[in-house]
Amino acid sequence: MTRHPFVRPIDLPGWSQRSAWGYDERLESYWAELHQDSDGADGPAISIVADHLMVTITSLSAVIAERADLNRDEAYLGLVGRSRTAQQATRPTGGAP
Repeated sequence: MTRHPFVRPIDLPGWSQRSAWGYDERLESYWAELHQDSDGADGPAISIVADHLMVTITSLSAVIAERADLNRDEAYLGLVGRSRTAQQATRPTGGAP
């Protein structure tokens, strides 16, 4: 199975829109960089790169959860674009819950 490199945003509450994850074709591994909302131009608060060879999205989300003090489901959903913040934004307002 050939995987191609990509970069995608991470949607997690409390983390900047500059946060991203992706796939490194050369290392055959996933990576992530999380920036806090208050970060300036400095590097990421959490960086998961070559020193942690992540061969599945699930393993990457587990490390993100541990290092960012999140639950594993929230970290995984932040990678695939369905975080709690995205779910709350799509809920209808008014009417029955």
